[in-house]
Amino acid sequence: MLTTQISGIGLMYLVHIIYNVLKTRNDDLKQSNELLKTIKSKEELYADIYRSSPIAICIGYPNGDLGECNEEFAILTGYSSEELSSVKWNETLTPDKWLDIEMNQLSTLSLENDIVSYEKEYITKSGDIIRIEITIKGKFKKDETVDYYICFLQDISDRKKNEEELFQLNFQLENLVDQRTQELKKTSSRLQLATKAGKIGVWEWYAESKEVVWDEEMYTLYNIEDKGVNLNFSIMV
Repeated sequence: MLTTQISGIGLMYLVHIIYNVLKTRNDDLKQSNELLKTIKSKEELYADIYRSSPIAICIGYPNGDLGECNEEFAILTGYSSEELSSVKWNETLTPDKWLDIEMNQLSTLSLENDIVSYEKEYITKSGDIIRIEITIKGKFKKDETVDYYICFLQDISDRKKNEEELFQLNFQLENLVDQRTQELKKTSSRLQLATKAGKIGVWEWYAESKEVVWDEEMYTLYNIEDKGVNLNFSIMV
């Protein structure tokens, strides 16, 4: 009878242990499920931001392959998502003259300095050349070599066109100002010669300051050698 009671107590204890283990596992499972839901929710959020971003985003690999690209990148390049899987960013999209420049920029990436920004050109599917501004974040392997690039791109063709037009306009205005300045100098020089030959003096009077300004001929006509003299109308009367 005692043996039976002990055996019963042992069985009840064993069942209690099993129950606690199962309960703990069940609680852990619930927590795991909640964590997975949270992670999945965040992943969906990030994926939605990535897909609907107004900025072109793509993954690029050192060998020139493209990874995941969002819709804006497809619009920027003119290729479909399927076509981009066989496009090389360093061959198909990048003009030859930019390759060395880009490689120099990418070579500056490191674990300490993992972001670089620069301007370059892209060749679209239609063959058009567009100017882009690109910001790249490097992702590295354990051996500190580049695993892949996260690229953010913006079409700045219109901005560059406006800058070039503004530059040309400023250049033309500067040339026009220089031209007019030279013409005025020549006119002033001829006027000085004419007034000197005709013994004609030129003076100016500034109403607000009451200041009188003479040219060289005026001093000669009035026989005044001291050009620091306080000029006024009484001298000329």
